Amino acid sequence: MKLAGVSAAAWHAARLLAFLAFAAAAGTLLLRVLDRAAGRHIRAADGAGRFNVGAEALAAAFTPCQLMLPIYCATRAGTVVLALAVVAATKCGVDPAALLICRMDQQLLAALRWLSLAAGGEAKQVQVMAALQWATQLVQDCSELVVIVGLAWAAIDFKSRLIEWAAERLQTDDDVHNDGMAPLLRLGNTGVTIAIVLLAAAVALAGFGFHIGPLLASVGGVGVVIGLATQQLLSNIVAAISLYSTRPFVTGDVVELVNPEGVEVAGTVLNIEPTRTILLDESSGCIVHVSNSDIGDYIIKNASQYRALTRLQGQQAAGGADGSPTRTMQELVRAMRSTSSLSYDGEEAQERGGGGGAPAGQAV
Repeated sequence: MKLAGVSAAAWHAARLLAFLAFAAAAGTLLLRVLDRAAGRHIRAADGAGRFNVGAEALAAAFTPCQLMLPIYCATRAGTVVLALAVVAATKCGVDPAALLICRMDQQLLAALRWLSLAAGGEAKQVQVMAALQWATQLVQDCSELVVIVGLAWAAIDFKSRLIEWAAERLQTDDDVHNDGMAPLLRLGNTGVTIAIVLLAAAVALAGFGFHIGPLLASVGGVGVVIGLATQQLLSNIVAAISLYSTRPFVTGDVVELVNPEGVEVAGTVLNIEPTRTILLDESSGCIVHVSNSDIGDYIIKNASQYRALTRLQGQQAAGGADGSPTRTMQELVRAMRSTSSLSYDGEEAQERGGGGGAPAGQAV
């Protein structure tokens, strides 16, 4: 009965090993076919200006799966072989130590004693069964680690593809004021990558039996310290996102900023960066740098938006007699914010040259 049990286990192990070898070979060929198909769909989507989620996900998973699939199959095969050895030793009732000690040199014997100690045995005794069980569990945990690394790698690649596509769309669209969003997206890309790596590391450590509770507490404490140290930086970045989404002004607008103390900063917006806004004060000929977090406390007077709104209202009044649809004030405001201020540069330059200036309108 013991021999029949070991024989059945050996046949089952052989079938598993054959399946793993077939899965590694067939999976590699299938991945290549899917990668070619995904490449065709991605090129077609790029031509249409779309982001093909399924094709991009397959393309992102190709390299991790191609590299990790053979490693995963190898570790699973190692787990099967070691488990068969444990079953054979248990079923046959053979002392593996007695068979091995007489045939190994001192270095191998010392290594086996170290494995016995790591498995919880005594250093002076060679407990081969405990060492085999420990090695089996270790190889199985390594196979799980391969899966975690592959998933994290694919998630990072897919996320990078999505953010790069969005940044490229912002930089190539008709609105030049969207170009400043690309650095913010790439900064967020780095932050998400760090989060994915930390999450994968925590799951891997938990899989190997480490207690990550104290480690998470330590990481949380370090995160609080870093958050306090970078509070001003983070507030500037959040304020930049607010500026890009609400658009009280865009690059090229002539604005006047008034803080609660009554200090005024006026000029033309040169650039909106992730941490600051740069103005050109033409009256003094100076470049003014204003932190984005401080702009939230300012009263913003935007002369360019006032001119745009006045022109749109004039166009609507002139077109109303022809039966053109009348837009509400909210629709006019949205059209004003989407209108590039570059079309008004010539008019503003002429008015400044002529000594006249339109009144600054309060940003809506």
